[in-house]
Amino acid sequence: MISIRYMPHRGRFLLLTLLIWIGYFCYFYFALFAFEATRDLPLSVASIAFAMSSMSVIVPVQAGMGAWHAAVIITFTTFGMAVQPAKDFALIVHTAQTLWITLWASSRSSLFPSSIDTTRADAPHQLRACAEHNYPLFILRTNRLWLLKSRPCSPAQCGATS
Repeated sequence: MISIRYMPHRGRFLLLTLLIWIGYFCYFYFALFAFEATRDLPLSVASIAFAMSSMSVIVPVQAGMGAWHAAVIITFTTFGMAVQPAKDFALIVHTAQTLWITLWASSRSSLFPSSIDTTRADAPHQLRACAEHNYPLFILRTNRLWLLKSRPCSPAQCGATS
């Protein structure tokens, strides 16, 4: 939280973060109405399931697969839903959400900002310079993915003095 205090455009960052979370909750909540078993769940149960599913993405697995499903299924069954409709909801909603995010993001990849101009001749040199300072770097731009693995560097390489 301290880093937000010093970040440029922090108001815009906080607003966009809030809007993303509101959109994420609305997506989850409105998906409840698409299933017979979840249609009549109260807002409180939906909120708890949403909170549990949001916390489940902390588990280090790709796209929350398995952990997200388990959190939703356990929450719904705790509040009296049968297991199979809870599994159906978790599988369909997570799959639709993951596909939507993947397709939307890949169609917008040219809009992602980049601090390094990958069209310049010295772009690979700039990427190496970032990696030497141990910064993991992913740049998605104009349908090209530049990935340089982060690796530790010696103090001499990083420009540190003793």
